[in-house]
Amino acid sequence: MKLSGRPNLVPKKWVLSLTLGICMYLLAGSLLVAQDLKKIVIGVTTLNSINVFPLVIAKEFGYFRTEGFLEQLVSMNSDLSVKALVTGDVGYATSTTSVAKAAAVGFPVKILMSFFNGSDYSIVTNPAIKTASDLKGKVFAISRFGSAVDFDLRAGLRHLGLDPARDVKIIPVGAGDFKLVALLTGRVDGAVLNGVETLFAVEQGMKIFMGTGQLTRQTLTGLGTSILRIQKNREEVSKVTRAVHRALVDYRENKEKIKPLFIRTLKIKPEHFDWLHKKSLEAFSPDGSLTEEDVKAAYDSARQGVANLPTVQLSDLFDLSVSKQSQAK
Repeated sequence: MKLSGRPNLVPKKWVLSLTLGICMYLLAGSLLVAQDLKKIVIGVTTLNSINVFPLVIAKEFGYFRTEGFLEQLVSMNSDLSVKALVTGDVGYATSTTSVAKAAAVGFPVKILMSFFNGSDYSIVTNPAIKTASDLKGKVFAISRFGSAVDFDLRAGLRHLGLDPARDVKIIPVGAGDFKLVALLTGRVDGAVLNGVETLFAVEQGMKIFMGTGQLTRQTLTGLGTSILRIQKNREEVSKVTRAVHRALVDYRENKEKIKPLFIRTLKIKPEHFDWLHKKSLEAFSPDGSLTEEDVKAAYDSARQGVANLPTVQLSDLFDLSVSKQSQAK
């Protein structure tokens, strides 16, 4: 037989079978990997915030998976997430303010590590307000009474010589974008906004009246868990905190690595990255640590006016030992 010199062509059905075989092999491999990973559930109030961005870094760059976990970040109310820690429906919660408050009144939960011991918040007002005296009689939006936003607003007003209880009206409008919407629609005269919200408000003609992040020391976000989990699953807790520590290092030292993720997650303009990142570092906890001073505001707020309180010290609100051990490994 005379050969034509052309290569033999593989029949199309063979190609299809081979392709399907490869896909099935890869899918099976992925399922096996997923089965080998231990699922952990982390309750977060929102993922579109600088305050929880270290978790986004740990998820995006596979730090949880390196430690053997299949992470699930579930958006939920901060108080609900703390209750879920006790029931075991959630393994970890990011609102360390809420964890501190719960621990202060006897809930069996503790803070493991803190991302920010201060905030990137600012008091933002309509541009007609020029001086501190202009703030008298005005209406301000917060998320809810007793929140970190509420603490910052009151600290800012006192710093300006105003009495938060008498000189202004403070209304809770809920979490998320409600404070920003209330300000932009004229429902309120001012609001305490995070860095991303502040940038958007300024673009819409609002005015940064003052930054509040350095006026109070308070833990905002990090990781909290149940005392039972620390006792029964210490190795898991150690690995989880180790994964997040890698993210903290990235946040502090690897700006160019996290910049695209930062911009995409927070939906900001590239030119705003440096300002936001620098501002957040003012309150950033590079090693996840915190002090008794950082939980005092939450402790005092939680215990105020409550009868028959258990004996709880400020030091009972957190346990940094697992986090420190995980860094040493």
